[in-house]
Amino acid sequence: MYSIVIPFLNKFILKAFSLFCRTLEDSIGRPLFVMFRNVVQLPEDDSRRHPIFSVLAEMSSHQPRVGYLLLYFLKACKLNDGKLSAYSDFCQALDKEVESCLLSDLKLCQEDDVNLFCWLVPEIYMQFPSVAIGHAQLLHLVVSTVDASQLQDLVCHILQGRLIMFRVDSFRALLSASLSWETFEQYCLWQLVTAQGIPISYILPILPRLEFSSHAEALTSILLMLKQERPTEELLKHLLSREVRPPQDVFVVSALKYWCQEHEGKLGELMASLLSSRYPNTSPNKRKRGGGGANRASSGAGAGPPSAEQVLGHLDQLRQCCRQNDFHFYSLDSMQRALQQAQSLCTDVQRKKFSDLFALAEVDEVEPAAPKASAGSKVSAGGRGRKGASSNSSGGGAKGAAASKSRAATKEVSESSEESSEVSGFIRIT
Repeated sequence: MYSIVIPFLNKFILKAFSLFCRTLEDSIGRPLFVMFRNVVQLPEDDSRRHPIFSVLAEMSSHQPRVGYLLLYFLKACKLNDGKLSAYSDFCQALDKEVESCLLSDLKLCQEDDVNLFCWLVPEIYMQFPSVAIGHAQLLHLVVSTVDASQLQDLVCHILQGRLIMFRVDSFRALLSASLSWETFEQYCLWQLVTAQGIPISYILPILPRLEFSSHAEALTSILLMLKQERPTEELLKHLLSREVRPPQDVFVVSALKYWCQEHEGKLGELMASLLSSRYPNTSPNKRKRGGGGANRASSGAGAGPPSAEQVLGHLDQLRQCCRQNDFHFYSLDSMQRALQQAQSLCTDVQRKKFSDLFALAEVDEVEPAAPKASAGSKVSAGGRGRKGASSNSSGGGAKGAAASKSRAATKEVSESSEESSEVSGFIRIT
């Protein structure tokens, strides 16, 4: 048997794969593939399978290509049942785990014939999903092998629903492992991630640990994914949890600046809510002084990350990246209230550190309009003779404003009259 099969294997090296698909069935008519067909067609409890697997295991010790030739046969044959059990039993005969056998067989196949390897990949993920899907080493082998055309084929398989390469429970570990891969390998990974439509929520937890200068491939891809999203509270929490490292790290400010252009109102509401939650105003009748409110925020009294310092830091970095006419985001009512609240409750150190940011909070003498008071209250407010700004009634404010305008007009007329008198007197003297 060895004198027949081993020379065939050394010569074959799977040249049959270069034939057209109509000849695939002919390519598996050789003696070795007849053995493969027998183990696939025989029932799993058939005692005749064991001797065949023993022979295949012995052959594999002399010619390690037996493993990926079996994988080739499983895809090329038209048999639908028994494929998984055939390869699993072969691994058991070798006294190895399926995971270990798959990696070693595919690595050898990749070294022998890249085209065959890429042809087998979708079948591997389909027949061995519990092992292949989300397996970092197997995926690294794929992305380190493919070229642009082969990557395109894999993307097409994913879009057609014939290939699944990722799953939730292993995705974060896979992303962490990919950070040390070569640039092209990482870009291939992100193309596959995008093709499968992995939600951004699966990626966000790894965001705070990514370095702007060291993990450019991952951050660039995540930034492009964020560009397709509308801002949400969950997105902002993870985004602002990144450390503020200006001027080199512009990841967060780039995302915020884009959202300012496309979703300014929504972003303003979310940022204001997040900032206000870092400085909760628990007592409306008593303003906290010193660092009480900020200490509670930074110690975790809020809804979680990010800290007050991080929120203010990213807002300040966004301010520095804005041109003079781009400060409309900070003029939103929600942002104005949040900045004023943060300024009143933050520590002295924070108030000094972010003084330029807090300067964007307009502090007016006139408070926002309150519900209209009754006619009696207007008279009473006016009768006390106080300024309109100190009264809570809009009537008092209007009356005070009108009185100010009247006094200003009177002053102008008076000054005009005095100037006229001086001019007249000068003429008479002359």
